[in-house]
Amino acid sequence: MDELRSINPLIMLGLLPMIVIMISWQKLNKPSEPPRLRETIPFVSNTWQFMTNKPLFVNRIREALKSNPIVQCRLGPLKIHFVTGGANVSIIFRSSFTSEPWIHHIQKYAAGYAPSDLKKFAEDKSGGANVARNGNDQVPSPEKRIWHAMHRMNEDGLLTARSVDTFVRPYQVFFDEQLSMSPVGEWVENVHVFAFLRQNMMVPATRSLLGERILDINPDLVGAFWEFEKHGETLAFGLGNWLNRRAILARDRFRDMCLKWYEVADREFDWEGLGTQQDLGWEPIFGSRMSRGHSQWVKSFDFSGQTIGGIFALFFFG
Repeated sequence: MDELRSINPLIMLGLLPMIVIMISWQKLNKPSEPPRLRETIPFVSNTWQFMTNKPLFVNRIREALKSNPIVQCRLGPLKIHFVTGGANVSIIFRSSFTSEPWIHHIQKYAAGYAPSDLKKFAEDKSGGANVARNGNDQVPSPEKRIWHAMHRMNEDGLLTARSVDTFVRPYQVFFDEQLSMSPVGEWVENVHVFAFLRQNMMVPATRSLLGERILDINPDLVGAFWEFEKHGETLAFGLGNWLNRRAILARDRFRDMCLKWYEVADREFDWEGLGTQQDLGWEPIFGSRMSRGHSQWVKSFDFSGQTIGGIFALFFFG
């Protein structure tokens, strides 16, 4: 007991500078920056709470946003801003944010793009608009503007009635087929609505967007996607592998399934015949116009297999 009494003051003296720094950090806030979400241990507490008790973390954000329209905090290595109010949110989307660090974090950690391809994305700072972003002295040639090509591909695959029709109509047909396989007139003891919808909406959505071959090649695709999906947020923050081992395994498994399908589909699809038809609708190998657009885009920029799998894995998220 006497030894403990003699040690405690020394420990407190050693911890005193740390306590002072922590208190100062909590109070420090640059006038030009929004207020920080408070945390007991700087750079640690909020991240840990986000990973272990997300409902409580979200409630704290909501309470903080009641007094300030913008609140910042750090989650892992990222500085995150939480925004409320229509005017504030609209400002975020007025300019192209294709080369922002958080986009690259998602590509690197959530999707697992290859380093060589991440460099291609990072070096293209011209944005996604037809006219290159202002202040960019070295505008790459059109065939090297990755973001612009991606935006054009998305516009072609999503913003016309014909392109949307290539997956909306098949989805209705496939959803009816999926429901017809459910038991009719039988008593079901335990009803799990969310699990039922996850399975019975995921399958027709996959068939309509990406064709039927992906489910033939990967029978466990639906389960692998939902396992990957539940780790999406923590992956995006880029936490260490030792903290995210299970999430990384789920990501790599699903990414490999997407790549396996793409390689088979690319060999089987008639690019010189069907691929030249501008009005081509749904077909069983690639599915929708959007899926075929992604396939042509990844080939035009010579992405690696690892990145191609990651691109289609993100495509599942919408």
